[in-house]
Amino acid sequence: MIHELAPTDRISAYNYAATLQEYLDIKKIASRWVPHHLTEMQEGLRLDAARNHLECYECKGIAFACRFITLDHIVPARTEKPIKRIPPLRVITRIISNNILI
Repeated sequence: MIHELAPTDRISAYNYAATLQEYLDIKKIASRWVPHHLTEMQEGLRLDAARNHLECYECKGIAFACRFITLDHIVPARTEKPIKRIPPLRVITRIISNNILI
């Protein structure tokens, strides 16, 4: 989601991530952006996904685990011209107005 939005608005993926965490209380868990406080239905869906991954790991072993990619940090891509920074509140407004989080 973030890597799709960042190039269109000329905002780095890191700035989107920081804004989501700081202002909307959304955190990245297991390669997905989820609200910090989940509803009962959302918790059930996350539990089902975790069980599914565990079953696949038990069947396929390390071959299944090798499919996952993890990163410690995001390295911004080089650009030819400087990117104009947009204040975080404008980022949130743009995200919500595009119905991405609604």
